[in-house]
Amino acid sequence: MRNRARAWAILIAVFLLGSLLGAGGAFFWSKTHTGPGWAHPQGGSPPPRGHRRLPELLEMTPEQEARFGEIMKESRRQLDALQTEQQPRIEAVLAETNQKISSILDATQQRKFADYLEDIKRWRSPDGRDRRFGPPQGPAHRTPRMPQGPAPGAAPGV
Repeated sequence: MRNRARAWAILIAVFLLGSLLGAGGAFFWSKTHTGPGWAHPQGGSPPPRGHRRLPELLEMTPEQEARFGEIMKESRRQLDALQTEQQPRIEAVLAETNQKISSILDATQQRKFADYLEDIKRWRSPDGRDRRFGPPQGPAHRTPRMPQGPAPGAAPGV
């Protein structure tokens, strides 16, 4: 009985020590690895994300903030135009890539690949973007059920 209590005490002590060391390690790791920009050559924390925080960060005057908004709108317009201009070339490269992949597949794999590409197309469509996370939903996107084994008591192979 005494050995059992001692074993529980040791188990609890090891658990608590492991928790303490894990928490401490996570704390120190997070201090040195601050996110996507943690590997920056000059060190330091990464810059704030998003241009919406710049006026606040730079303490812009209302006039500067208004001009900043105009600059960002013009930049967005130029980037959208560039994307529209380049989209056909991007789609051509993707179509060629998909054709090359399909050419190395057998007929069954080609059907699966075509289904996969349709799923991606549906997922990227405007009506498919109403979901924030997870795979496409609906009957066309259900994972097939695994075959069931023989019923209990049934002869194998029947």
